[in-house]
Amino acid sequence: MPAFPRVLVRRPPAVVILESFAQAQAIFDELPLHRAEWFWVCLWTAQHPIDVEGMIWSDVALQGPGCSAATMLLRNTKNRRREGLRVRMPAPLATVLQAKWVREAPRMLDPIVRPWPSRKTTLPNACRRAGVPIVNATALRHTCLSWVVRHIGITPAACAFAGHSSPEQMARRYAHVLPPQANEVIRALESMADPSRNDNGEGD
Repeated sequence: MPAFPRVLVRRPPAVVILESFAQAQAIFDELPLHRAEWFWVCLWTAQHPIDVEGMIWSDVALQGPGCSAATMLLRNTKNRRREGLRVRMPAPLATVLQAKWVREAPRMLDPIVRPWPSRKTTLPNACRRAGVPIVNATALRHTCLSWVVRHIGITPAACAFAGHSSPEQMARRYAHVLPPQANEVIRALESMADPSRNDNGEGD
């Protein structure tokens, strides 16, 4: 039997993300308002485009009864989470959607944002004008989740927000942005040699 030929597969390029809120704001300012709103919803919810465009006003509560914190329903149809997860809405997104609600007085079943079929060209053009890394919708999801992981790590809450079924699934994509914790590891190892502690690293 002849040997199977070696097939060289090029590794997919790393997904570019936005490093700061200032970069995101610069893109927002370069877009027409209805496109900027799409961009903002995608960035702050980490949803896929189909779920961004599927959001309706009944999915959000901008001022819940007896509570000033806005909430939103997140879906991940790609991972079969169609019923949604209710979470608190990030303040930058709540500010934009509150202004849109007041300005447009939409019905509860109206979509929150319009479809954006030209985003593959118009979004990169806005990034170039803003002088920031060129991103697409996938990069906006990765940006949001990278910001989360940098701050709190890969936790059950982060996995639920992302719609990932397990920490391992999330780690394959976002482990590289975990906060540096090597010093904590070294301190844990050194504690084993501390005569005041037992072999479990605990006090007497």
